[in-house]
Amino acid sequence: MIIRRRYEIIGELIKRDSGAKDVFYKAFSDAKRPERDFILEADYEVIPHYAGMGSCLPNLRDILSSLDKLDEMSPYDNGLSYRDVTRIEYQPSRKGNAIQLVMKFSVADCPDRIVKVIAIDDKNTIEEWDIPRIEP
Repeated sequence: MIIRRRYEIIGELIKRDSGAKDVFYKAFSDAKRPERDFILEADYEVIPHYAGMGSCLPNLRDILSSLDKLDEMSPYDNGLSYRDVTRIEYQPSRKGNAIQLVMKFSVADCPDRIVKVIAIDDKNTIEEWDIPRIEP
């Protein structure tokens, strides 16, 4: 399923996508942080879009914007399909005329992975929708 990289867990991005791996490595080298491997291992299950100060990722805004640029150049396939959806979380819009569905895959002790994010409005239009991010 094609999804934006910011919604995939860091560990999967590093394993499956060399472009995203380069983004994370560049962020650590620019910040002159030698503990890159330790932090990336600790943040294996973190979704970059939800990452905050507790994740220890340097230059988070730069990482997110670089991941978005990668998505424009080459879409990311997370290897999941609608069959893998085990849970759906929803959030209504502020005006109440649309709803956001976040389809997730979760099994036992494995980290939750987002399969797809879509929105349905009151005119039954379905489109991809960004999850709002609260900046620190």
